[in-house]
Amino acid sequence: MDKLLCGPVLSLSVGEATANALLDRSGKVVASGLLHRRTSDFAFHVPLSCRDEILRRLTFYCVGRDVEVGLGAEPLMITRQATGPFSESFSDPRSPSLGFRAYGGASTAGVEGCLSYGATLRALGFARDGLDFAPGMHLPFALGFDLFGALSLDKGCYLGQETVSKIHHRGRVRQRPFIIDFRRARGEGASALTKPLTSGGHHLGTVHSVQEGFAITPLHLDRLRESRGCPIFCDGDEVTLRAPVFGSSYASDLTVPTAR
Repeated sequence: MDKLLCGPVLSLSVGEATANALLDRSGKVVASGLLHRRTSDFAFHVPLSCRDEILRRLTFYCVGRDVEVGLGAEPLMITRQATGPFSESFSDPRSPSLGFRAYGGASTAGVEGCLSYGATLRALGFARDGLDFAPGMHLPFALGFDLFGALSLDKGCYLGQETVSKIHHRGRVRQRPFIIDFRRARGEGASALTKPLTSGGHHLGTVHSVQEGFAITPLHLDRLRESRGCPIFCDGDEVTLRAPVFGSSYASDLTVPTAR
């Protein structure tokens, strides 16, 4: 697994979790999730939308190796509480606002609703597989994976590592994720889009999905700087930007507020 996933694996202690991802050979993100080291195995929590694809890929990559890949047998809950009617739990390492993951729950008491959890992810700026990006669409830097622990820049070879290493050592990341606020134009509804985001005659990026009035998409930093002070439009609507909770390092010189 350490040679497949782009984030920490063997360095995790038992009970510890981290954001992680599987890249393709060109360095683009196939699927992302949370990797949890348990006593006798690793559990990789991924969205249902990409579960079958990542299971297929991991099974293929592990052929001939002493590794067993399969679906987890225990029910999984997202909860606000660390203790309850479940066998084991761990805190979401990305933010305390995202609560805990729990295995083997016999009751739904205290479980955070899926819509509320999704809204919290979006408000913090964490892009979601299948909604904000599709497999093979973006490099991990464009989704900010290096800024919240999902991308290891100092471990050995893994799928896509050559591309990641080149970008890192050149010190030039061209795209970073931003939260696009559509609420003033569209309210808090949801819609599927594949529309360009433009400002001052520049194409900044492409929005693929609006959920709860927000979208998350990577934008070109140089073009944002060049269009600074100009209104930003998507599909005829004027929108506003803010950087994710982990994005202060690149948002500060763009005068873009950061999520809290």
